[in-house]
Amino acid sequence: MYVAQQNLEASINNQSIADTLYQIATRRFDVGTFPKTDVLQLELKAQNARVSAAEARINLRSALQTLSNLTGLQTIGDLVAPLEIPAIEISIEEALAQALKNRSYSVSNDRALVDAAQEMDRAKKSNGLNVVLQGSFGLSQTGSQLGDAYKGLLDQEELNLSLQVPIADWGKAKANKALAASNYELVKTQNEQVRIQAEREIIVSAEQLGLLKEKVALAKRSLEIANIRSEITQQRYAIGTETIVELNLALESAEKRSITICQFHSSILDRVLHLTTTYPY
Repeated sequence: MYVAQQNLEASINNQSIADTLYQIATRRFDVGTFPKTDVLQLELKAQNARVSAAEARINLRSALQTLSNLTGLQTIGDLVAPLEIPAIEISIEEALAQALKNRSYSVSNDRALVDAAQEMDRAKKSNGLNVVLQGSFGLSQTGSQLGDAYKGLLDQEELNLSLQVPIADWGKAKANKALAASNYELVKTQNEQVRIQAEREIIVSAEQLGLLKEKVALAKRSLEIANIRSEITQQRYAIGTETIVELNLALESAEKRSITICQFHSSILDRVLHLTTTYPY
C-alpha cells in the first residue's frame, strides 16, 4: 500500500506538471513561437499522465482493500515512512546460532533423515527369517429362543505357529541393505545442502539489510538533485532555452528517484520480516 500510495503521489505530480507545460506550449503555439511537434508531444504526455494517475488510484484502492482485509481495520489513513531509518545491526554469528537453535525451517528434513535411518536399520536386521504366531478364540451357540443362544456356549480356540526360512534370496537382502544405506546417505547430503543454503541466505540477508540503509540515503540525495534539475529544466523550457528532449529526461529522472526511495523502504521491511519469520529468534 505504501508503494501504491507513493506511486499515486508521483503520478498526480507528474500530471500537474504535464498539464501546465501543455498549456504553456499551447499558448506559445498560438502566437507562433512554438513548433507543432512539441505541442503534440506534450499533449500526449499529458494524456499519458492522466491515465497513469487513474491507474495509480485503482492500485491504491486495491492495496488498501487488501490491507483492510488482512488487518480487520475499516479505516486506514496514509502510511508515512520514518524520517530516519533506525540503526538495524544484525550480528551474523548470532543470527546463525539462533537459526540453527530454533531450526523451524528443517523439521521436515530432520524427520526425513530419521525415517531413512529407520529403513536402513530395518534392512540390516532383515535376514529373511520370519516367525508368525497367530491365535484366535470364539464362542458360539444356537437355540429356538433368544435366551438359549447364550446358554452352554461352545468355545473354539486356535493357535498357529509358522516359521519361514529362506533357502536362497539371490542377493535380495544384500541389495535392500545397500539401497537403504544409499538412501540414508542421500537424505543426509540433502539436509546438509539445505543447512548450508540456509546459512548463506542468513548471511546475505543480514548484509543486504545494512546495505539498504545506505541505498536509501543515496536515493534521497539523488531525488533532491533530480527535483532541482527538473525545476530548472521546466523553467528553461518555459522560456524556450531548453529542448523537449531534455525536459522529458529531467521529468523521468525525478519520477524514478521518487519511486526508488519507497521501494527501498519496502525492501527493508520485507527483509526484516523474512529474517524474523523464516529464522525466528
